Amino acid sequence: MNDIIILSKSGRFISVKTINGEYILSDPLYQVEQKLNPTWFVKISQSEIVNLKYVKKWSFEGGGTIKIELINGIKSYTSRRYTKAIREILKGGKPLK
Repeated sequence: MNDIIILSKSGRFISVKTINGEYILSDPLYQVEQKLNPTWFVKISQSEIVNLKYVKKWSFEGGGTIKIELINGIKSYTSRRYTKAIREILKGGKPLK
């Protein structure tokens, strides 16, 4: 679990990118999310969860989204629906569910 960088839903499967490679899961994202530590794992959209340990940079983009740069050159964007929760996390508040 500690090696997970990002989880991305792709169709019926979940792509799990880790420090050591990429794996595919067939479990629904919400079931996997329940097993993750909410202190480190944050849902940034309906289809992605990132591990805060591996975030290199956050930058606020136009249109109410946040660009997230992770290690290994991985880039993603928050959906507007999750931006408020992410801003709270960046301010030092607790992750919102």
